Amino acid sequence: MSKVGRLQIAREDILKAFESDSRRVFWAEDIAQILEINREFWRLSKGTSLGRFIQFLMTKGELRVVELVPVNYEVRKISRYIWKEASPFEIAL
Repeated sequence: MSKVGRLQIAREDILKAFESDSRRVFWAEDIAQILEINREFWRLSKGTSLGRFIQFLMTKGELRVVELVPVNYEVRKISRYIWKEASPFEIAL
């Protein structure tokens, strides 16, 4: 079975995990941790990458990415991931 197939089979449980999380704004590392903690329960293979998982959440869920440009411009864009809605304050934190 393909990785996308396994993600699709686990879709309901994956979306529930994000719905039940009190956070609405995530770093990529946060999403990676959610994936690793739940990988076995969702029956996802080790080959399901973070990038593929994020793409799945963006197309099949309600995740979106916001890129922030730091004021000092010495750091490249910072990506934050938002589940459904978040205030500018939540995003900035």
